[in-house]
Amino acid sequence: MARLAVIVSVITLSFVLVGCNGKDSGKAQVLDTGVVTTPDANAMYAEAVHLEEQAGPLIKNEALLRKSLDKYDQFINKYPKSDKIDDAAFRMAGIYEYLNDYTNAVKNYQRTYQWNPQTPTVARFKAAYLLDTQLGRRAEALQIYQEALSKITKSNEHRQWVALAEQRVKELSGEVKPQQ
Repeated sequence: MARLAVIVSVITLSFVLVGCNGKDSGKAQVLDTGVVTTPDANAMYAEAVHLEEQAGPLIKNEALLRKSLDKYDQFINKYPKSDKIDDAAFRMAGIYEYLNDYTNAVKNYQRTYQWNPQTPTVARFKAAYLLDTQLGRRAEALQIYQEALSKITKSNEHRQWVALAEQRVKELSGEVKPQQ
């Protein structure tokens, strides 16, 4: 019974997200940006999010996380023009980061802003941070830190990330010695 309630809520959510009524449920909508949204894509994305959320808030069920990764991957492969593709990549990156798979985390943070240049800057900061601190690819990290800093539009936007990135740019470019 609980599973049926989840399925119904996922289907309902997909209709709400695309503004469909019953007779248009199979139609795709092409947004101004050229991306596509469909009820099927939205339902698959919602299912992946649900699996991820079921994994738990702090100590997570890794089997459910891996199922959600698989569902996000299926979603990306099946709906490469979806308006949620960058969101799926960002969520995958967070899961990979939790699982200490930093290579795949970076790859997905990068996919996030490559697929949608308007994506919030935090994906760039996270990619740079993992390249810098976990993978030792500091030249690449420096470039992405600088790119992220150039995209900040408000003085208080992502304040903690900005401070870290500014410090690391100085350290990686040799302007100051790294803090111990």
